[in-house]
Amino acid sequence: MQDIEILKPGLFTTIQDHGRKSVAYYAIPSGGAMDTDAYEKSNLIVNNPIDYPVVECTIMPPEILFHQERHIALTGADMKWMINGILIQRYKTIYVNKGDILSGKPSRDGARAYIAIAGLIDTQNHYGSYSSYTYASLGGNSGNRLSKGDFLAIKRGTSQRTMIEMSIPESYLQLKSISFERGPEWNLVSDEGKKKMQSQTFKLSAVSNRMGARLLDNKIEANQYNQMSSVPVFPGIIQLPPSGEPIILLQDGQTTGGYPRIGIINKEELNRFNQLLPNTSIYLTLN
Repeated sequence: MQDIEILKPGLFTTIQDHGRKSVAYYAIPSGGAMDTDAYEKSNLIVNNPIDYPVVECTIMPPEILFHQERHIALTGADMKWMINGILIQRYKTIYVNKGDILSGKPSRDGARAYIAIAGLIDTQNHYGSYSSYTYASLGGNSGNRLSKGDFLAIKRGTSQRTMIEMSIPESYLQLKSISFERGPEWNLVSDEGKKKMQSQTFKLSAVSNRMGARLLDNKIEANQYNQMSSVPVFPGIIQLPPSGEPIILLQDGQTTGGYPRIGIINKEELNRFNQLLPNTSIYLTLN
């Protein structure tokens, strides 16, 4: 049974869960939801297991037609969600009738929103995860972003005995700084570079994606720069390429790299970072 039809795909809409574990050895990125806090809350609101796959939306939301009655939850960025043109609230259980259309508007608040549907999305699971990894056709929807005309089926429907509501978080526009810890090669950064990294703003490049984000407007100098042998990297690592413009590796980023690892952003801070809109200016603060 085809429960959900994609009428408009949005900018970059995929299926995501917690991602893949213990596969970095095989050069497979972890993947998964860019904001795990908003992702987990969306599942809790519809009484799903916390690790069920959901729909992740990036900046511009999809338009979705429901062919069956469902309970859904909307979390993360405020995309001015509507059902049949009527505004609805985020972070609460929403009942959707057969024939209803969910739509929204481009976000001016955060970069990622989540749509959880009561039940399990019936889609591909590769290496223990439903997360779509578009660079290698792994996971949900055969690893592809959702497109116009795609259908999703729901199985193992969960019972919604109670309507759940959670507090809506502070607007992501309030984010002014992201904290980080010293990375293994922090000592390669010059004294001047260390001062600049903690006192001047960076702008998030507009060409950032699920693999990584480049920080602009503030070049960081190194005492010396020698290309290293490839070393392990993971989401949240801050690399320093020869350009001096730091790169933050994200969920779909590579598993090894040769640039100095000058910082590490922890999981909670990375959730916040991944909600920044392109061209946002931000401070970095050293823990």
